[in-house]
Amino acid sequence: MKKAIAIIVVIAIVLVGVGGYLVWKGYQDGYFTPDYISKEYEVEDFDNININLESSDVLFKKASDGKAKVECQELEKLYHEVKVEDNTLIITQVDNLEQIEKWFVFANLKVTIYLPKDAYDSLKVNTSVGNCVSEELAEVNKLNVEATTGNVKIKNMNVLSEFNAQATTGNVEIENVNAPSSNLSATTGNVKMTNFIVDGDLNVSTTTGNIKLTDIDSTGGMKFTASTGNIKGTVKSPRQFMAKSSTGTIHVPYTAGPLCEIETSTGNIDIQLSA
Repeated sequence: MKKAIAIIVVIAIVLVGVGGYLVWKGYQDGYFTPDYISKEYEVEDFDNININLESSDVLFKKASDGKAKVECQELEKLYHEVKVEDNTLIITQVDNLEQIEKWFVFANLKVTIYLPKDAYDSLKVNTSVGNCVSEELAEVNKLNVEATTGNVKIKNMNVLSEFNAQATTGNVEIENVNAPSSNLSATTGNVKMTNFIVDGDLNVSTTTGNIKLTDIDSTGGMKFTASTGNIKGTVKSPRQFMAKSSTGTIHVPYTAGPLCEIETSTGNIDIQLSA
């Protein structure tokens, strides 16, 4: 028994030593304080945007000088490829980090896209670790945003034909947006909608998180689903509310109109009509 304990102690000491060496080497090689590089790409005109990144935040801004450009924060071995093909701005990420370097590089990089026009045909963003924020792009025909670990924030936009937003671990926030039938979801995170007007059906779901509504409306049906979380807020127009909570209180108006289904397993439901 004593021999087994001694072996375990020796193994533990070796592991601590290896861990200490890796941390020391990380500091020596500068992995904890990476040297960021700022790059600017001027690009030709385009109508579509396709972004696929592993570990970068994406920010859309209006170009004050009327020229399209992309500003990227990068590392020597973790950088971006920016190009325009077939009327589409394509941004991808190249990862040449060694495995030990990946253990110590924690910070997200940043990609800022400056757009000279107010309207674009399609916008597709997929980021594994990073946020996607658009507050100044006025109109998009098709909008699809997916963040695995990060937040999605869309403000002040008119979407014409297709709108889907998803965060696996992170929040989805929609504000001052007009859109057609829409699907919003967060697996571990909250969904917050403010002045979100939908011409069609609206489907919103979260597994572990809350759904917050402020002055939203739709011409079709609404469906809000949460496994563990509260569903609260205000809707603009009367409708037929069907609410269910396994563990929690329910408060909804008794009105007629398009169907609004609300269900949470563990949480409260509190919906009111806007004043």
